[in-house]
Amino acid sequence: MTEDTRAYTFEVSETLFRLATESVHLRSNETKRFQTLGGLVNARVADGISALGDSDATTLKTHLSRIPTKGPIKISLTISKTSAKSLSEAKERLGKIIGEHLTLGDALSLLLFDYIAQAKADRLIAKALGDEARLERDESRNQTRDNSNVVRLR
Repeated sequence: MTEDTRAYTFEVSETLFRLATESVHLRSNETKRFQTLGGLVNARVADGISALGDSDATTLKTHLSRIPTKGPIKISLTISKTSAKSLSEAKERLGKIIGEHLTLGDALSLLLFDYIAQAKADRLIAKALGDEARLERDESRNQTRDNSNVVRLR
């Protein structure tokens, strides 16, 4: 680990573990390269974690009640210092939205939930519109973004 990264270990529930593995699976298929949970978090933060705050409190609370954060499965990830700061800021912002104290694990869970929801919605819209070309362009754009060492801040 370098000074530019932060390493985290979380003890998560089986359902959050499954959400994490499904997210990495989707991201790998999207970019057509093997991905890691840390890489997904870095990319998601670069795409703008602020969109998470657009969800209503009920949706966020429902997610956290259905997919508990704490559990017996250990997962580790290393993310950029910038992503760690953004995730921490998101934790505070989301906690204010739902009126509860959140952990970084909760923020990670909500980030993954948002990623899955957006990925599924994008696919559904592309299929409904018959716009496979747009879907491929979006995936190509995401591959290009992965090749960059630049982390965009919003």
